[in-house]
Amino acid sequence: MIRPLALLALALAAGPALAQGKADQDVMIRVIEARGCVLRDNNDLTVIEQAGLPQPAVFAAIEALVADGRAVIRGNELHLKTGACK
Repeated sequence: MIRPLALLALALAAGPALAQGKADQDVMIRVIEARGCVLRDNNDLTVIEQAGLPQPAVFAAIEALVADGRAVIRGNELHLKTGACK
């Protein structure tokens, strides 16, 4: 089974996604902040479930956060770079 974080890496490698709504990005920020500001293999399914968004919308929102500099991928983890996450 391919883990969602692995699918995220594939989505990011595939090039820019369609423009994603700010509301979806805000949902992802809120949920990831609540989980310690890091999306990793051991919490990615929980984060996606808590976001309540379809998986493609989650990946598009995360890709937009990375493109905007509000998140960075380090190894196998996604780290938020928001006011609440240093």
